[in-house]
Amino acid sequence: MARDKNGIPSQKLNAQIVARWVSSATHPVLLAIPLVLLVSSRAANSWREGLQWGSLYLLLAILGPAALLMQLARSGWLINPAHARRAERIKPLAISLACLVITVALLQVFEAPPLLQRLALIQLAQAALMTAITPAWQISFHGATSGALATTALLFYGAGAWPLAGLLPLVGWAQVVRGRHTAEQVAAGICLGVVLYTVGLTL
Repeated sequence: MARDKNGIPSQKLNAQIVARWVSSATHPVLLAIPLVLLVSSRAANSWREGLQWGSLYLLLAILGPAALLMQLARSGWLINPAHARRAERIKPLAISLACLVITVALLQVFEAPPLLQRLALIQLAQAALMTAITPAWQISFHGATSGALATTALLFYGAGAWPLAGLLPLVGWAQVVRGRHTAEQVAAGICLGVVLYTVGLTL
């Protein structure tokens, strides 16, 4: 079997490279963008209004907090969330929860479309559950967000969105190959996303 200069089998090295690329491309922040825009476009009366509400939501709940966490990681106040383990995730999770609470409140003040307000509550519930579970068991955020995106697309667009279901095993494979999670942790994350979004968007 061919090996690289460090003695690592080339097949395993190639799998690691692909897994790293898949993991980066399916980062929860990146998957949250189409998820939010799917909901905002369905919630609004026009694509322009949907884009405006979606952009505001992303700034408040996703992109703004992500930028803040990266800045705090650079300053040394917390560990980069991408490399944090269990208890090390508590600080960034607490900040994310606080941002979601603010988002829920502001969406109500601004009289955002009810469906978008419901999304904020779903994401707040998911973040709270993940925060509660993480110190004891490193449940997968990649899994939870990919499950949420696939579920939302299927609920809104039906059979036409089934190809997105292929994202789930791909995300799981990448996380396991990279050693970030066990298969059970990824599956638990996916199930959490699927259940919360199914219940939250259909009730």
